[in-house]
Amino acid sequence: MDILDLRDKVTIGIPVYNEARFIRETLESAIIQGVTVSVSDNASTDGTSEICQEYADKGLIQYKLWTENQGSYVNGCFLANTVKTPYYMLLGGHDLLQPGYVDALFKKLDKDSKSVLCYTTVTKEIDAHGHLLRTIDDAILVDSMRSSYPFKRVMTIYQCQGYMAIQGLTRSLFLKKALQNIPKPCIMVDYIILSYLASWGQWNYITSHNYIRREFRSLELLDVWRRHNDMLKMSQQGQRKLFMKYQKDVIQNIPSNKLIKWYYLRQWEKTSKVGWGNYFVFE
Repeated sequence: MDILDLRDKVTIGIPVYNEARFIRETLESAIIQGVTVSVSDNASTDGTSEICQEYADKGLIQYKLWTENQGSYVNGCFLANTVKTPYYMLLGGHDLLQPGYVDALFKKLDKDSKSVLCYTTVTKEIDAHGHLLRTIDDAILVDSMRSSYPFKRVMTIYQCQGYMAIQGLTRSLFLKKALQNIPKPCIMVDYIILSYLASWGQWNYITSHNYIRREFRSLELLDVWRRHNDMLKMSQQGQRKLFMKYQKDVIQNIPSNKLIKWYYLRQWEKTSKVGWGNYFVFE
């Protein structure tokens, strides 16, 4: 199968902070996709910057190095908001893509004007040594996210499903629009982004290629990550209020008559207290 040259069509954005152990492998898996690869480095201190600069000097990637840590949300938003191609995909600084992954997503999404996102139904989770830990199957999303009813699509996300779709291929215009509606970061902000995308259009999917997510962080590394994560500087109560506000905003912004909107707001209230009970304390 021929892989298209997608450098003027697709950008892979890779926000990084201290990813020296895996970033070279991640970059190689992105570059072979035949797309524009853009990296935003959040003032890494472990050698990540030197590796990324090596690739930038060869003209293989676009590279932004912050002199001070901006927080993970600002770092990620910088990539999405400055993208110049019509399609964008987020790639973790330690994750991997199978050859042809982006090509398969692009061919499906580009010819489907009703969809704003295309994702793979299967994600492989590996450890630091590349050994398979588990397989995440999001096939349950397929029927709901192909629905022509935005409330049905959004409520599917609110039922704690489909978070791995954040690594799918997105129409850049809609992603930027979603970020404009999220001025402050909150925990699990990927669900809010996905909810907005679900409210604006259908999702398509592929089964032929997998996203490969690496799960490896030790408790020590997680502690470092938390200290630099701007989404965790707010109290749990504050996080809950902001997260719930964003969820409610998504529903209220869906064009509909008052009765239908009232019904789904009631459904959201019930779902939020059950579905998100593991993440927030409710009175």
